[in-house]
Amino acid sequence: MSEAVLNLKNISKSFHQGDSDLKILIDANLSIKKGEIVSIVGPSGCGKSTLLHIAGLLDKADNGNIFILGQDCKKLSDRKKTEIRRNHLGFVYQYHHLLPEFSAAENIVLPQIIKGINKKEAKANALRLLDQFGISRRANHRPAELSGGEQQRVAIARAMANHPALLLADEPTGNLDPHTADDVYSIMMEQIRSRSLSVLIVTHNPELAKKSDRVFTLVDGVLI
Repeated sequence: MSEAVLNLKNISKSFHQGDSDLKILIDANLSIKKGEIVSIVGPSGCGKSTLLHIAGLLDKADNGNIFILGQDCKKLSDRKKTEIRRNHLGFVYQYHHLLPEFSAAENIVLPQIIKGINKKEAKANALRLLDQFGISRRANHRPAELSGGEQQRVAIARAMANHPALLLADEPTGNLDPHTADDVYSIMMEQIRSRSLSVLIVTHNPELAKKSDRVFTLVDGVLI
């Protein structure tokens, strides 16, 4: 049996609300193997994004352990967590967060250079990704010159540029109209499958979640 890319054990998280604590996550357990796509569904505000941020080492759990590629991340320094995010994780958000002053291709090149890939190789990889996502003709266009669907395709391509062990997607099509969302989601899943990526997706859309290998629901802080 292959080692889990992500393993969350007994994750709990609360937020202070007045004189009481609001329990967002209660002993959540989740394991994702290599090449597996897992979705978590639930209404807005139920804690899906909080769980994703904990899995991506962007937030801390009150209790529990996070293992990424077998490494216990609970007591790691912030510098080491940053290294893991840069080298092993890719992030896709509801809003594209593309840098407005850079072209589509440059937005994909930049994280590769930060990782240490030379500029020529990074640019070739960026152009290849844009072609795979069907928007190679938009390589030199800035985000403001792209449609919402094109912007999100660039953002997803950017998240895949460094060949992450785990892709974390927070409502990746939540800001798009239904038709565009379906198109973007389909090409995202096609590219994920072709690369055998491990993926954790949070969404409020159960129809999109059905395209995953497994689907969990977050209800009153409990992952079922």
